[in-house]
Amino acid sequence: MLDPTEEELESLAATNDAAASTETVSSDQSASTDGVPSETAEERRRDFFAYQLSLFLVTQLAYMPVAGSMLSTTFFEPSEAYCNNASHINDEFASLLIAWNAHCRQSPLNIGVTSTVMAGATVGAFSSGFLADRFGRKPVVVGTMVLTALGNALLAVIGGAAPSAAITIFFILGAACGGYMVTNLVLMIENLEHARSRMFVVALSGWPLGMMYAAGVGYGTRNWRHYHAVVALTAAAFCLVLEATSYESIRWLIHHNYLMRADKVQLKIDSRNSKANAILPKGMQSQKTLPEKMPSLKALDRQSVHNSSFKKPPQRKYSYIDLFRHKLIRRPLLALLYCFTASSIVSFGFYFSVGVLPGNRFVNLAAMGALKLALGFLPFLVSPWLGRRPIIVSSVGLAALCAWAYAVSVFGLGLSAHWTITILGLLVTAAMDPTWKINHLYSAELFPTPVRNMARALCNVGSRLGSLFAPFLVYSSQWFDNIHILVFAVLLSIQLVVVVCVFPETKDCPLPEDISDLVARQGEKLVQIEEKTRLRELTDVA
Repeated sequence: MLDPTEEELESLAATNDAAASTETVSSDQSASTDGVPSETAEERRRDFFAYQLSLFLVTQLAYMPVAGSMLSTTFFEPSEAYCNNASHINDEFASLLIAWNAHCRQSPLNIGVTSTVMAGATVGAFSSGFLADRFGRKPVVVGTMVLTALGNALLAVIGGAAPSAAITIFFILGAACGGYMVTNLVLMIENLEHARSRMFVVALSGWPLGMMYAAGVGYGTRNWRHYHAVVALTAAAFCLVLEATSYESIRWLIHHNYLMRADKVQLKIDSRNSKANAILPKGMQSQKTLPEKMPSLKALDRQSVHNSSFKKPPQRKYSYIDLFRHKLIRRPLLALLYCFTASSIVSFGFYFSVGVLPGNRFVNLAAMGALKLALGFLPFLVSPWLGRRPIIVSSVGLAALCAWAYAVSVFGLGLSAHWTITILGLLVTAAMDPTWKINHLYSAELFPTPVRNMARALCNVGSRLGSLFAPFLVYSSQWFDNIHILVFAVLLSIQLVVVVCVFPETKDCPLPEDISDLVARQGEKLVQIEEKTRLRELTDVA
């Protein structure tokens, strides 16, 4: 869908001016300048119009080159059958480790490259959160996809000839992927108003699809050079689509006082939505009338002249230190840091040991992705009846149960080569997917707009640190057989306690715009507790 012309924008703006001068819109029907409608209006609106739907599809499908880049090292070490009989080279993935002649030796290069990717992802997650809060969401999203395309292209060209250069490229590639994973969700969620819509977005995360993509490309190419070339082309295509179809977050623009630019972006989004609506048959139209629009550029100018308070004063710039100064931010942030780290250790631990599980590594990885996609959609299906807390408690509890069953099967029953181990391993990773969904949702819903991306960045740093530690833990099984399974079970058990004791319920709560919103929410919670206490006392007296 093409962007509107300047004439169309002027026409839309004029329509808004005329409407504003001829009628007074009641408070429950008007959209505030920060893009958040009142509760009554929110109940009548839908979030997924043409622009929001296209942004959702593109940002989630773009996980394919991201997952393909981060999981490329799962194919590094050849199978035991190949190492015992190297003549079957056509049946094995010709990895960079084979090109460097470092395969079948338990080479530290395998763990080194994997850890380099995850270290880069940690740096990328941390830096992108700051950059996206300071310079905008879209530049970081598009920029990280550009780096993903360039990194894979360089690996396809020089990866086999220069191991040291390849390791450096893997670090940059990891940074790009880590940065994308931080910022794409914020860009999407800040275009939505309803809590159920946010649940839908995280429930259909593109990571499981990216896992299946990585398995499919690996199985289809069976060669490191062709693999990275395909991933590079995929990333380049998504880079062009993201640049052409996405806009900067209106919430971010308004918070930084770019009111005219925010108004122009809103008009473009409304124009695209209305054009798509006009093309669709009446039964498929997503809206009968255009959504309420923000004030036009001319209206903004006039109101700023007559009402000096219309423009917001310059907003304070926050740093990462501010995240730990406020108790209402610090407590859930520390809990989320642990949950992201523990979940990442468990998930990536199974990703990197996919070749150790009984069966074909490509089939196992694809099955992991398919199961994660299926179970990951459950939070959305049950969200009309269940809140965030019961979903994440059930998910972590099931994963912990499967992990302990895995440990008992290996250490107690000696079933390390049995197909039961593969099933339990797949179930642990799949059961963790609803946990990931709620973790990501909490990382966006528990923190106000000025620090939201930095909070998500820290959470993703914890996730990347977990993924950095995971390969070392798996590698340690050379000395302590299957010790990583016991560690996974313990981590999940602790996470279950943290989830039960710390996380609040955020279902149907609007995104906090400032720290004062958190204070108000906490005050409402205290009032509810006091009312329940009074009711109990009255009941006891009666």
